[in-house]
Amino acid sequence: MVAIRCDGAKDMNIMEKCAIQIQMSAMKIVCFLFLSVISTTTAMNTIMVEMEDIAMDTSYKGRLFMRENASGKKTVLIHNTETIDVHFCLDEPETLIVERIKYSTDGYPDDVRVELDNSVIGHFMTHEGTNWGHLWNEFHETGVVGMPFNLEKGQHNLILSLAKADQYGVELDYIEFAFSESTSADQVLCSEHEYARKMASEGRKRRRRHLRSFLDYLKKTEQ
Repeated sequence: MVAIRCDGAKDMNIMEKCAIQIQMSAMKIVCFLFLSVISTTTAMNTIMVEMEDIAMDTSYKGRLFMRENASGKKTVLIHNTETIDVHFCLDEPETLIVERIKYSTDGYPDDVRVELDNSVIGHFMTHEGTNWGHLWNEFHETGVVGMPFNLEKGQHNLILSLAKADQYGVELDYIEFAFSESTSADQVLCSEHEYARKMASEGRKRRRRHLRSFLDYLKKTEQ
């Protein structure tokens, strides 16, 4: 993120950016202190969710782009009033942290808003710069966004949207969450979600492969 010179600022746009920058800095300090405390009592489990894997319904039509440097070779665009929605279904109470968001953009900075259960928990400003579209393939990471949240058992909705943006928007590669109890995406994403079904299916396939490998090993040792 580009640092903004705030001392003596009189322009309203600069003052608005300064206010957002100060707010985010304060939230990062509080979050750091919180993480310092919980790190001594419990280990958090990092769970990565690829944006293209949750972009399954018709609202994402035309918003997926091939990017060679993206972790899964694809990104999802947030533009104008569009959103990216992540639905959690928790079997037990958990502490949730948005550890980092990987994104790309080409143009003026975008103010990306993160909401959890209809409450804004944080913002992040994207970097500023343009290279005639080539910067869409250069990715940046945010670090921790917002505050840690203690979630009750049940369904919770996390939404990413644009509070302020240029005409091009921002593309998201993935989000890394930290959970206090769960260790994989299929444990926290709602079962009706296509991504959760995909992850559960892949998990079953991996277990079958491991079982076959183990049985083959036993056969070899018996010969």
